Amino acid sequence: MARKQIKLENLEKASPSGLVAEEIRKLITSGKLLPGKRLASERDLEKLFDVTRNAVRNGLQELEREGLIKCKGRSRTVLDNPSSARIRGSQNNTIAILMDEVLTVQDFLSTPSSGWSNAISAGAVSEAFSSGKSIFLVPTRKLDPGHFHRLSDSTPAGLVIVSGIQGISSKGQLLKTLKLRDVPVTAYGDEHSWDGCDMVCSDHRQGSLDLTNHLISRGAKRILRVDVKIEKFGWELKREEGFKEACRKAGIPVLPAIDIPS
Repeated sequence: MARKQIKLENLEKASPSGLVAEEIRKLITSGKLLPGKRLASERDLEKLFDVTRNAVRNGLQELEREGLIKCKGRSRTVLDNPSSARIRGSQNNTIAILMDEVLTVQDFLSTPSSGWSNAISAGAVSEAFSSGKSIFLVPTRKLDPGHFHRLSDSTPAGLVIVSGIQGISSKGQLLKTLKLRDVPVTAYGDEHSWDGCDMVCSDHRQGSLDLTNHLISRGAKRILRVDVKIEKFGWELKREEGFKEACRKAGIPVLPAIDIPS
């Protein structure tokens, strides 16, 4: 069988400084970086684009010559331009929420207040609605590349990460894009590793301390823990710290935990 030959166009490879200028130019002309907005520092842009400081500086100088940004000292600010004037005032009013669960409306209405992720998802949706925001729900279990493209293109007012993002290969690129556009990102839980996120975590040490102190206040002198043995997560170690601290302060023995199969 004869092989098919596929002709490929010769594409001129852009320089690193040209790529920096083009990416920021798109954000400005699309209105995602509005006039008066201060750009990230050269150091931050260097990390975001994974280029040299010189490439960042040359790219920014190119935008200065085009009249898209102005330089004052070490800071650079977006200038007014026809494209941004056309879409000014139309900033996205959407909160994007990444969550594991696929919840129905009834689930949202009936979910009790708790620290579990489905309750966190319901709380995030409820709070966003009550603040007059629209919602973009991204179910991470059924994630496809189109979700991330739409999320990056729409530039939401904020992103809430509830669960299920550990295995997402493009999370670094997504966060890089949102950080460049100054979109705040908040992650719930103890197992996220997204640099630059605000974290909201349960205080497992304090919770375990309070629980143990409650038993001690009821006269307990020998408190036995039951531990489901899977693997030691950070939150489990925090609970252990709280338990031991309460026992030490009360002067009672720290009994070894009983391990049971998962």
